[in-house]
Amino acid sequence: MPEFSGRGVRTWSIFRATLNFPRQPGLVFGSSLEIVAAQAGAAISVLASAIASSEDGWRIGADTMISPDAKEPYESVAPRRGAAIDAKIEMDKSTAMANAAEHQAKGPWVDLHAHPGRSFLLDLDHSDPLTRILGMEACAGAIEEISAAGMAAVNFATVADLRVLGLTEKGELFTARAFGHDEAHRDHLRQLGGLAKFAATNGIAIVSVAEDIVNAHLTRRTALLFGCEGADFAEEDLSRIQAAHKLGVRSITLVHYRPNAFGDLQTSPPAHHGLSQRGRDLVVEMNRLGILVDLAHASEATALQAIEVSTVPITISHTHLQSPGHDHPRLISKDLAKAVAGAGGVIGAWPAGIASKTFPDFVEEIVRLVDVVGTPHVGIGTDMDANFKPVMTRYQQFALIEEALLEKGFHQSEANAILGANAIRVIRSACG
Repeated sequence: MPEFSGRGVRTWSIFRATLNFPRQPGLVFGSSLEIVAAQAGAAISVLASAIASSEDGWRIGADTMISPDAKEPYESVAPRRGAAIDAKIEMDKSTAMANAAEHQAKGPWVDLHAHPGRSFLLDLDHSDPLTRILGMEACAGAIEEISAAGMAAVNFATVADLRVLGLTEKGELFTARAFGHDEAHRDHLRQLGGLAKFAATNGIAIVSVAEDIVNAHLTRRTALLFGCEGADFAEEDLSRIQAAHKLGVRSITLVHYRPNAFGDLQTSPPAHHGLSQRGRDLVVEMNRLGILVDLAHASEATALQAIEVSTVPITISHTHLQSPGHDHPRLISKDLAKAVAGAGGVIGAWPAGIASKTFPDFVEEIVRLVDVVGTPHVGIGTDMDANFKPVMTRYQQFALIEEALLEKGFHQSEANAILGANAIRVIRSACG
């Protein structure tokens, strides 16, 4: 999260008119992936598409009239319907099933790392210094956009070192001061509490296991994947990792921009020669609890050692490959990328203005990552609403990624894997 570049207050109605996956009334998705158009749903659909206005009633089909004053449910009218209506209902069921099948064929879309609506500002008031600098959170609008885009799950990440970060003149983050007593832990609880309240208020499911993402996709909903960017809150007490798990956290990056006790990071001089013993204990505890180990921001030595310690696949949720002219500290080597893939992990392609200047550049970076590690080890980590010079600023652009990959010769199954299935696999390995 190298720079705050978010969306602010916007008019969201434009997204309601551009749903990738419009909801079909009456559809019920079973675990066997069979789709049933319920009778009520068929009735609604008929009324939506086959009703013609009339002064003395609503005309359905060629010869059936329903009075505008009728109190009867649709089922009581159904026996009087003619062959034309039956045919229309059957056609509508087929259309609904085809639409749902197309939705399923695309596969669940997952964002491995993001801060939608600047969710790390939840539960702050106007008097807080952070809101005076960054403005207020905008999570309600963000989740509306996310749902409209058809996302199955999006990572809503807290920022462990948020209170002590500063910005350089180049817009890069650094540690501006030391934490006060228990400050990291208190702000961690504030951010997680805000996320939990937001999810509960809006009736949004929180991901506990990978199947929660699959179910969200099948029911055309969005689930929230709680993550923590940095484990600084647990430096003094590793039991806080278990407490975070109980609060719904399923992904933690070991480090962020503040040097901590767990390992070295990409953007500061080394202090531990890689992963510290405390960091090893952290990885073991996360494996035990079922929390995905995220090595974004970790130095190469830290990451390689964490991969050795972990008994399950890990992720680097948002990064890209180094290349000639692109040797920023936040990028990774091909050797590290191959090590992640060799351990069954996933690398989230990152639409930041470091390796990419435009959205087409970002697509090319995805392809380059696939060429190095293979399709099964590439995902998407947008860093949405807290990214550095982002080249992807809307969740509707997931559909554009899919379109671009298909145009480049990827199969639908490969696009599905990159846009979500790979993320689900690694979450299942780590979290169940």
